[in-house]
Amino acid sequence: MKKQVLLLIIFLGGLLQPVTLVAQISFGGIPPSFNFNDEKLQLPQYEAVVDFDVKQQLIEDAEWESLGNPPRCAKIISVK
Repeated sequence: MKKQVLLLIIFLGGLLQPVTLVAQISFGGIPPSFNFNDEKLQLPQYEAVVDFDVKQQLIEDAEWESLGNPPRCAKIISVK
């Protein structure tokens, strides 16, 4: 009987333990990033003109795969 009561106490203590834990100390206030204006967060927009021929890439991909190679998933394109 004592063993069952002891196990019950340990079990109930284990159930209550996660409720008493604190993951992070709170100092109050708001994060500094909340004070930023949207204007500061916008990045400049660039337009890259690329000479890219889709039909030629499909032909190259077909030749590449016919040699037993895996399909291409990307192509490196230099931008200025």
